[in-house]
Amino acid sequence: MWIVETNPARVRVVDAGGVIQTAASGLQQPIGVAIATDGKVYVADTGNHRVVSVLANGKVTVIAGDSAHPAFHGDGGPARRAYLFEPYDVAVDDAGDLFIADTGNSRVREVDAATGKIRTVAGDGAAEFGGDGGQATDAHLQRPESIAVDGAGTTLYIADTRNDRIRQVDLATGVITTIGGNGGFSGPFVPGATGLDTPMNHLNTIALDAEGNLYMVVDYTEFGNVIMQMSPDGGMTRVAGGGSSQDAGVAALDLSLPQVTALAIEPSTGALLMASNEGVVYRIAGITTPGAP
Repeated sequence: MWIVETNPARVRVVDAGGVIQTAASGLQQPIGVAIATDGKVYVADTGNHRVVSVLANGKVTVIAGDSAHPAFHGDGGPARRAYLFEPYDVAVDDAGDLFIADTGNSRVREVDAATGKIRTVAGDGAAEFGGDGGQATDAHLQRPESIAVDGAGTTLYIADTRNDRIRQVDLATGVITTIGGNGGFSGPFVPGATGLDTPMNHLNTIALDAEGNLYMVVDYTEFGNVIMQMSPDGGMTRVAGGGSSQDAGVAALDLSLPQVTALAIEPSTGALLMASNEGVVYRIAGITTPGAP
């Protein structure tokens, strides 16, 4: 398990035996992390306006961005010569294509694994909301902070953070749609509601499992913050949070959710990994077969 600690700025790795060590330091406010199928680890070195790869021996290689140039530049050319602005998150598909939430530029960029070239796949730089049904590169995003991509590299999911919505991009056609969020901040829990009926306040993290389910934090007036699972057909199910306990071993639905800073799915088991601002990583087993809300 790879853990990004934003403050202090370092990357740590926990091996199969439970031993932890620091894999990289010298970064600046790193936030997002993604692991490719070949084991390569990518980190959004947010404060340095770049994305780097990190090896367990501590070697850091710049993949995209330039710490001296927080700006937008470089589409169509080598990613290492491109400029990013506050990239918050990264995701990688099975082919090794790297996707970057270029948050400060209100765009999502892609680095082609074969050529090393970078391009914009969503967002035109206008920090607004708009463009559903058209080309994602002409659409408006507002500071997207989290992204996910399916293994086949066919569908990109974007936490359109300041627009309180989840956007989906068909990477074959380039068309963007909204699949989650009604533009509201909070509201009552409604059984049977779809993702489009659900208020999604300031989405800062999303995760995608192998079955195509998305996970995000939703604020309900009667529950507070909970983790919801959104199925591919838009159905919403509460899978964690809404309770009153933070004891070890408590049932997921009885958990009083801390402030969640990151979500991830454990590939080998489907368990949900949840990082909190308390400096604790939680593991919730059986998350892909949740109980009733």
